Amino acid sequence: MPAMSDATTGNLGDNRSFEDRVFARFDAMDARFSSIDARFSSIDARFDAIDGWRDSMDVWRSATDSRFDRIEKHLGALELANEQRALETKPIWERALAEIIELKKVVGELVRRMEVFSRDNLRIRADLVGLEERLDKVESRQS
Repeated sequence: MPAMSDATTGNLGDNRSFEDRVFARFDAMDARFSSIDARFSSIDARFDAIDGWRDSMDVWRSATDSRFDRIEKHLGALELANEQRALETKPIWERALAEIIELKKVVGELVRRMEVFSRDNLRIRADLVGLEERLDKVESRQS
């Protein structure tokens, strides 16, 4: 292991005094801090703009909530009116349905009677045809 020399470090190409170099570093740090302060000011301005936007959104949301509340109240009133109307018309519909069912029964009975009538009519016509044939025979004998 080589021994360390007691020789002073060589000049690094900066002819300024130690104090000047330290103060130059402080000046560089001050410049950086000023740059950082400017960035923070810019960020603060952006946050202020966001806060303003959020406040305007809160106003818009409040107005929208108020509109929705009015719509809900109106819709509730319409639903209540519809339920009341349904209750008022329910007996009418029940009566109409009962009458439709009764009418269906009557029509069914009429259809059954028409079928019987048609069958009876066919029998009578068949009997009439038979009687006409017999009459024709009787008349042909007399001539």
